Amino acid sequence: MLQPGPQEISGTSATRHLAQRVTFFWALPLIPLFALPGLGACSDNDDSTGLNNNNITRPFCGDGVVDDAEECDQGEDNSDTEPDRCRTGCTSPSCGDQVVDTGHGEECDDGPANSDSLPNACRSDCRAAHCGDGVVDPGRGETCDDGNTVSGDGCDGQCRPEYCGNGVVDPGEECDGGEGCGPSCLLHRCGNGVV
Repeated sequence: MLQPGPQEISGTSATRHLAQRVTFFWALPLIPLFALPGLGACSDNDDSTGLNNNNITRPFCGDGVVDDAEECDQGEDNSDTEPDRCRTGCTSPSCGDQVVDTGHGEECDDGPANSDSLPNACRSDCRAAHCGDGVVDPGRGETCDDGNTVSGDGCDGQCRPEYCGNGVVDPGEECDGGEGCGPSCLLHRCGNGVV
């Protein structure tokens, strides 16, 4: 056993002692530098190992490189307010993020206020309120909305009610007002069943 402090060793005893010290040093486990806290590793790879760009920093959102956990990364151009940009959390623009991303087909985006039941609201698919969405939108001039734009079912393709006397010849009507038009929107003629 070695004693602390300076020692004089001579002859074969010194050789044996040196061999023991060298053996002891090589018997220690080797720890890779990147496994030590505070030290990073570097490489030219941009892969899932976490090594990148020949520097000591780990990949991060905003570095302009799309890493495994990121949907996108436009670096300094990431934005939570500019349309069609990668968001600052490295997520893709999406309906409901309160930014109208026209490049992704959005017509509106009121975030949590998007609704499929409130009149005149941006819909949950980021489309503007429209005839045929099943919600009567008075701000758009709708007085009915049966969820389609098919005429002849009581609500026409412009979301107006179909009835005799509305001034529009609706399906099932021969006329709607004017001379020669009867009260049931059928033309006055012999044999139509109206006196």
